[in-house]
Amino acid sequence: MQKTIARLCLLLTVVLAACTTPPAGPPPLVPAASLPPAWQHQGRHDYEKQNPGLGFSDKYQSPAGVIDVYSYDLQQPRWRAGVQDPAFDRHFQSTLDEVRYFVQRGVYTDLQQGKPRDVTLAGQVFRTVALRFSREGRPIESHTYLTAVDGRLLKYRLSFFLPAPFEPADHAREFVERSFAAARSQAAVPAR
Repeated sequence: MQKTIARLCLLLTVVLAACTTPPAGPPPLVPAASLPPAWQHQGRHDYEKQNPGLGFSDKYQSPAGVIDVYSYDLQQPRWRAGVQDPAFDRHFQSTLDEVRYFVQRGVYTDLQQGKPRDVTLAGQVFRTVALRFSREGRPIESHTYLTAVDGRLLKYRLSFFLPAPFEPADHAREFVERSFAAARSQAAVPAR
């Protein structure tokens, strides 16, 4: 009888543990070890189910702003690495057109756009652009970094509230470089 009760207790413990443990999913796009202390992972949003090709995004937040990291393929089977794909320029331009759309709708005001340029961070070529605008009267400096890696597009959108406690352009570059390098090295480690 005692053995039966012990087995039931063990079974009940396993069942309760299963009920309270969240389902395992893919890790965030930015490894936690590479995050500066103030940035907290807020969760993942899956766009793929309702809009095939739009993939998913992870959101990171701090009192200084918001960072969104997107992974998607736009239903293109395999994007060429870096910025070399024939469709890359057109897609990068569409990300700028999206910002202009929000200006036309009055969501953003006072838009200032820097010149897009290609940079190499952690051995990967990204196209980047800096923007300044106001949203609901609050000035924001935003940096977009876009590349193709492992056949998919990877986009970082880093938006900082002004005045920022750091230089936004430097912080954006360092965040992308550090998190991309950490994610690549994590992907290179075989699962045990």
